[in-house]
Amino acid sequence: MTSVYISGLGLLPIDRHYDKSLTQLALEASREALDSAGEYDIDTIIIASNYSTLLQRLSMLASLVAEELVPKGLQVFNVENGGVSGLTAVHLARALIKSGLSRNVLVIGVDKQSDYPQSIVNQTSLTQVNYEYHGIMGVSLASLYALSASLYLSKHQLNEEDLALWPVVMHENAVDVPHAQFKSKITVQNVLQSDYISAPIRVLHAHAQADGASAVLLSSNKKESTIATVEASHVVSGKVEYELNEDPLHIEPVEKAVKTVLMQASLDKNLIGLIEVLDMYSIGGPLLLESSGIIPKGETLKRLKEGRFKLGDSVAINLSGGIKGRGFVEGATGVYQIAETVAFLSGYRGYKQQYTDYALAIGVGGLSSVAAVVLVKRI
Repeated sequence: MTSVYISGLGLLPIDRHYDKSLTQLALEASREALDSAGEYDIDTIIIASNYSTLLQRLSMLASLVAEELVPKGLQVFNVENGGVSGLTAVHLARALIKSGLSRNVLVIGVDKQSDYPQSIVNQTSLTQVNYEYHGIMGVSLASLYALSASLYLSKHQLNEEDLALWPVVMHENAVDVPHAQFKSKITVQNVLQSDYISAPIRVLHAHAQADGASAVLLSSNKKESTIATVEASHVVSGKVEYELNEDPLHIEPVEKAVKTVLMQASLDKNLIGLIEVLDMYSIGGPLLLESSGIIPKGETLKRLKEGRFKLGDSVAINLSGGIKGRGFVEGATGVYQIAETVAFLSGYRGYKQQYTDYALAIGVGGLSSVAAVVLVKRI
């Protein structure tokens, strides 16, 4: 059976890149990945971007990048799937290689928001909820995550101070990450003194506007530059209307996606030593980890308080700093997650190494609309 190898990484620093266009960011990440991979004859380009059509009016971004990057006709795909756009693109790339339709696939994740005022960015984020049901009533992702945070803290007898520990640890993790947006530490008191967005979610639970791009080269060919394999991947739909879930603290598509991926790889969950999880508004981390079945219900913040999940632990979580420390580049996030898992598994170019064989990237679109999971193995 065809294996899917990862042989090149591109990780642009996440920042407000006022001096670069969306296309320039995508090309920079692509060239970095191709340079690190060496000689590969690219036959497919997949671009994950959540807002390029809405903000930059570029619905044919993959074709535009291909025109600049490779002087021949390629298979091109544009992927837009909310917060899991990047992981969905990796899933598609793996499927193309497994089926024999592609041999060498360049997966790029890119988004750029900093050129636009917050009011416009807020409007674009409403595309991840059912606008006819939620958006016209002013319901945002932040308010939905705030509802889930209130329920979670109440059910597990926790408080705001416990929740505030998540962004504190994420900022600490990001300090030594080369591409992270925020490399300064914060305290629990800093979080608790920041303004409410929607109680109990505060400003320092939220991500900042950011631009960035990441790229990975997936191939059916193993070469000297190969550093990991994509062992399994899956994408599962859920309920767009979060409140219609039977258990509002359980993201069912995450559970299904993780189970499927572990079954595909015939792997025990206890062998996973590194996880990159999409941690929207802090509470997203515990919700996804506990929905996955890897962490018991109500235990994530308690274990975090005990000093768990750091580099060298049996399972390290978000060594990148998550969306609070590393930064949040919407459609590119999943590609960053894959590149980061590979970098931390291998100690790539100075990244701190987590000595384990398997890493999992977990994402969700909306709050429970769709989940995507990718399993990576170190070579």
